[in-house]
Amino acid sequence: MFFYLRYKSGLRWVDKRLEKVPETRIAPDFLGEVRKLKITFLIDYYPVDKRFQGEPGVSYYVKADRYGVLFDTGFNVKNKEPSPLVQNAKLLGLKFPDEIDSIVISHMHLDHIGGMKNQLKRTFSLSKNDLDLKGITVFVPVRMSHPTADVVINKTPTIIERGILVTEPLPAMDYFTGKILEQALVVNLKGKGLVVIVGCGHQKVQNLLNYLEKLIPSPVYAVLGGVHLPATRSRRCGIGPPMQRILGTGKPPWNPPNRKDVEELISFLKEKKVVKVGISAHDSCDYTIGKFKDEWKDNYIEIKAGGEVIL
Repeated sequence: MFFYLRYKSGLRWVDKRLEKVPETRIAPDFLGEVRKLKITFLIDYYPVDKRFQGEPGVSYYVKADRYGVLFDTGFNVKNKEPSPLVQNAKLLGLKFPDEIDSIVISHMHLDHIGGMKNQLKRTFSLSKNDLDLKGITVFVPVRMSHPTADVVINKTPTIIERGILVTEPLPAMDYFTGKILEQALVVNLKGKGLVVIVGCGHQKVQNLLNYLEKLIPSPVYAVLGGVHLPATRSRRCGIGPPMQRILGTGKPPWNPPNRKDVEELISFLKEKKVVKVGISAHDSCDYTIGKFKDEWKDNYIEIKAGGEVIL
């Protein structure tokens, strides 16, 4: 009964917060634009080949013109040194932390901040023995800290560099774990529109794009990242219940994500005329990914650790 009543109260909290955002409006000229955009998928569930390590987490390196943003820091499930993130980056010729101008943490869940220990300590890391991030600004959606980085709690839409914006954290309610705040990274690509990079999609992509429509009068060109739609199975099965279909979806456990939810998101993105789409396998099943591939065909973006896309 406690969880049910808290869940209902949390849904009201989500609705009230969504009614209030955004309180500002950003003109595309004020936001600015970038001419070149390259996204490198450092961590995701599947690797492109055996050289790279995949895991059920997210970390993407976003190079917008000359500015480099690290979006989330992976899971590091086995608490390795060096972590899969650092090893994959090295294989790709990325020199961390030298090539990182800022870091954006989408939300404070273990698979996006380097593991459970970090979640308990409200911090993040790139590896077991973390890198020195002195001079690097990190934008987080809730109270977090780091021993060397400059941590900023982001509460409003924030332009971190010309053409690059971090949304304000949007709300979500999970039946068991409670309230979630998640922010996304948005890049305004010259001649194409907004490229929206999502961590887990707890806040729902529909809510995120409706928010952006009010915030920035510019079309959404691409959406890529997590959408949290394990419609037919969970990545974390093992022994016991399929936890990924129970936790973090925003739906009650007696009504987990299903094929209808997948069709609704596809219809929504088609209605918004989103040109390119990529779905992270870390929190969505192969059925979901297959449906999006079928719909977007050559405009589908393959998200695998070690891969990259130039938009």
